Amino acid sequence: MVALAHTVRSKLGVFARLVLYSSASVMIAAVLAVSVGPRILPYQSFVVLTASMAPQIPVGSVVMAVPVGRAELAVGDVVTYQRAEEPDLPVTHRIVAMRAVPGAIIARTKGDANDVQDPWEVQLGPTVLRVAFAVPLAGYILFFAQTFVGRVLTIGMPLVALAVIGIHEYRAARRLANAGTTATATAA
Repeated sequence: MVALAHTVRSKLGVFARLVLYSSASVMIAAVLAVSVGPRILPYQSFVVLTASMAPQIPVGSVVMAVPVGRAELAVGDVVTYQRAEEPDLPVTHRIVAMRAVPGAIIARTKGDANDVQDPWEVQLGPTVLRVAFAVPLAGYILFFAQTFVGRVLTIGMPLVALAVIGIHEYRAARRLANAGTTATATAA
């Protein structure tokens, strides 16, 4: 009976460690993908601040946009661009019309939730950021992760949990090795 209880406890411990390792790794990877990834990989991430693309891309989503050549774009694609009038405020809207002019393509955009097209036209550069996918609510987590408490919880706590598990595993392996050494010495 004791052996059965030990086996069950051991299997639950393995499962718990697996869940903890996995969740900590996923959390760390997600934070790094959104915050560090765009600095070294060919994509950009943006937090959606308005409901103009709801319900497909709700407020608080993080959109991942990849650079594509303007020749690859089509009406219906969702793009992120910056207007000359507001260069610090990226806009993520759907292309509803495109026309070629000498040396450029001019696009008309519209938010899915808006009743009318945007009042401006966008001159598309040689490369344009096309939205590949959006992660709803991730923007709230990203904003929280930029605070001190958020950094501690999203990066620090998983790292501490992984370190504690690693130390526990190391000590358990040493106890097992010492038990084997003691048993061999007693048998001799």
